[in-house]
Amino acid sequence: MDLTLFTYPWDISRVGPERYVEEVAALGVTAVAVATVYHSAEVITPRWSSDALITAEPGVAHLPLPAASFDDIRPPEGSLARDEPDLYGRLTRAANAAGLTVTGWTVALHQTTLATEHPELAIRTCHGDVNTHGLCPANPRVARYVEDLAGAIAATGLFDTVLLESIAYLNVGHGHPHELWAARLDPVTKALFSLCFCEHCLRRADDEGIDGESVREWVAQELDRGWNGPLSVVREDDDGTEALGVLVGNDELLAYVQMRLGVVADLARVAVSKVHEGDATAALSSAVWARPLWTSWMQGVDPGRLGGIADVYGLQAYYPETGLVAREIDHALRFVPAEKLLLMQTLMRGHHRSLSDLIGKVDLAVEAGVRSFSLYNYGMAPTPVLEWVRGVAEHLGTRSG
Repeated sequence: MDLTLFTYPWDISRVGPERYVEEVAALGVTAVAVATVYHSAEVITPRWSSDALITAEPGVAHLPLPAASFDDIRPPEGSLARDEPDLYGRLTRAANAAGLTVTGWTVALHQTTLATEHPELAIRTCHGDVNTHGLCPANPRVARYVEDLAGAIAATGLFDTVLLESIAYLNVGHGHPHELWAARLDPVTKALFSLCFCEHCLRRADDEGIDGESVREWVAQELDRGWNGPLSVVREDDDGTEALGVLVGNDELLAYVQMRLGVVADLARVAVSKVHEGDATAALSSAVWARPLWTSWMQGVDPGRLGGIADVYGLQAYYPETGLVAREIDHALRFVPAEKLLLMQTLMRGHHRSLSDLIGKVDLAVEAGVRSFSLYNYGMAPTPVLEWVRGVAEHLGTRSG
């Protein structure tokens, strides 16, 4: 059994890498996953009496990455990379001495900074508007950025595994900054509004014999009808079940959606090969915002293809209800073998009422053949919830009682 604890680098910096490793090793984890390039966030760190609210530097690399590793665009260098250039090296040395492995958790296309500075690389809606928190995976410059990023992280030699998150088309709805919506944005409406129609997506569609421009026009007209028509205010929101009817009733739309699955899979395949060149294990995660797993197509993510490309496939089954976690695992097993699955769970009181609740979800996966688990994350967990890590470790046998 493997048990990974996710951690932000600023929390490791606060306690020191050596002390951090000593603390988490005592909890019984077998691995730590540390963010290398991350998106914008405000994080409450409840175990500290000062600086309890952390505002992350958006879209920066928190460790030094040589400029020569990137042919074109690159993530900005963050303050930790400048002020503590050996932070990750110290972490890896301490982890290895304690018998722990280290994962470089790397956010790829969820990149507000680069999408804002280079709007020509960002996702574009049917109206031509820029989605400023997502880079488009069909854009050749973006694809090269992801390839360079994956290679640069692996080439540091600091990580046993590189986990690539957000190789996907990101949905609208960032959550940061303040978003104001009065129009309906249920699953089908969000999926349509999130479709990218940049020149590169339209070109890929044309190459595959799809009339992307007619799809764009239909989506724009359908959004206008759904938002401004006479039924727009009184109708019930879609619960996600309308998606199938919309797709099977529009051949060109279905083909366009399927085209996006190929775009993401092609990019993931190249990124994974760069990780392997660095002698690291390559992990991919399920869609970050299109949950549950059976809606991941809304972000261009095909679990079967990505599960076949990666060495490890992370399943973010973040639900309070045990039955929904079971449903997510069961659906994943249709496409990904159990030995490749990493069941990801949070250390959030909103998802688990107790340690036994969390262990019950872990047990579901164990019974299904899953052997790898992760908990998110070290800095965000209140004191009693962090102790759940020890309980899970003892239950899995990664730590003796």
